[in-house]
Amino acid sequence: VDTAFPRHKSGVRVLSAPIEGMDLSEITTSEMFLLVGTLRSLFTHMVVNVCGLPTLDVIELLIGNANQVIFTVDQSITSCRAGLDFVARLKGIGVPIANPMVLIDHYHPRISPDSKAIARSFGMEQFVELPVAADVRLRAMNIGQLLFELAPQDPLTRKYREWAHLLDKTSVGDQKKVVAAPSFLDKFKAGLKGK
Repeated sequence: VDTAFPRHKSGVRVLSAPIEGMDLSEITTSEMFLLVGTLRSLFTHMVVNVCGLPTLDVIELLIGNANQVIFTVDQSITSCRAGLDFVARLKGIGVPIANPMVLIDHYHPRISPDSKAIARSFGMEQFVELPVAADVRLRAMNIGQLLFELAPQDPLTRKYREWAHLLDKTSVGDQKKVVAAPSFLDKFKAGLKGK
């Protein structure tokens, strides 16, 4: 882990897919299952960006086994429609969506639709608005500094703290639920043993 994962000074480690030399469509669900299981044994929290993953089987495995699923959109009709289509597709194939939340990025409070309307359209109670804050985002990227260090009182930084608090509450609550019913991962394991 120390040599394979680039590590930020905050403690966050990143495992990214290589740009060249590996076809993600060749990864089987059982290989992804093993990877997820290994990563869960090594890290307390795992964040997986499923955008651009080539096969629905892999996305189904990751989302169906997540403690929380966050759908990121902006206020544009096209972004919301794409997000709603994705949610409908997951529900259509029976993928369980644990503790869903809508993250509205680059949020403009004076422009419609507002955050409550977007969350309602997704049928979700939890949502977080991340303000535009283009100058702070750009400075943080260019300097390579955390927003919490660069602009601790900025509205964007405060919203990140609020989001982290929501995620932490959900994570603690979800640990109690895991014991109650078999997860998608348990069903997947049982399916592998049955073969």
